[in-house]
Amino acid sequence: MHKIIVVIFLTSFVFVTETSIAEDTPNRYITDLKSNNVSKRLIAAQKLGDYRDEEVIDALVINGLKDKEVWVRRNSLMSLGKIQAKKTLGSILKCLKDEDPGVRETTCEVLISLGDNTAVLALLEFLSESSIQDDWIAREYAIEVLSKTKDERILPCLKKLLVEDPNAKIRSYAAKGIGEIGKVDEETVKLLLTMIDDTNQWVRGEVVYALGRIGDISIYKVLHLIEKNDRYPEVRKKAKEGMEMIERRVTK
Repeated sequence: MHKIIVVIFLTSFVFVTETSIAEDTPNRYITDLKSNNVSKRLIAAQKLGDYRDEEVIDALVINGLKDKEVWVRRNSLMSLGKIQAKKTLGSILKCLKDEDPGVRETTCEVLISLGDNTAVLALLEFLSESSIQDDWIAREYAIEVLSKTKDERILPCLKKLLVEDPNAKIRSYAAKGIGEIGKVDEETVKLLLTMIDDTNQWVRGEVVYALGRIGDISIYKVLHLIEKNDRYPEVRKKAKEGMEMIERRVTK
């Protein structure tokens, strides 16, 4: 009986030790990233974000970003962002042209998370390319993540999109971004005022809300008229919220 117990103990010890090694080193996940099993690749692409080894970064770029499965590519991008692998910026930028809009969305988010000046410029260039004008989902996401940086360099791009873009969704996101950046200047306020009669209610809603964020008391009357007269309740609600923001600033 004693021998049997010892054998079982030793066998268990070997098994646990091997499992622990597999879980605590990136080698398993680097190997799994090349597996024919999609689930293994998905998990590997995510888990590799816990390591900063050169081999890990190379595996995510060479295998992960080129994987045929969308979510393996997205997980690989997110891991590179988590690692803050700025040296892979060139490879990440190429993913802006990925065939899947979800991958392009993730790419936008990761680029901003890297906090690199090149990333901001790359996204601005991406928004201006004619080849992606029909890809409103990726453009919308690029506008959203750029606006969160509150980087005033993106204002000219947002203003141009607000005035010229034929897609109402893009115009509305551009207006929202202008408000989020929050730069108070006469030129921006005048531009927003020219857009309060946009034919799309969602654009009008974001325009009046942006005016509430950056406008002064002179804008209050304009928003009051919209709050009373616009035919769409969502626009009236945005106008009211804009008025309340101005009131709070004035009474401080």
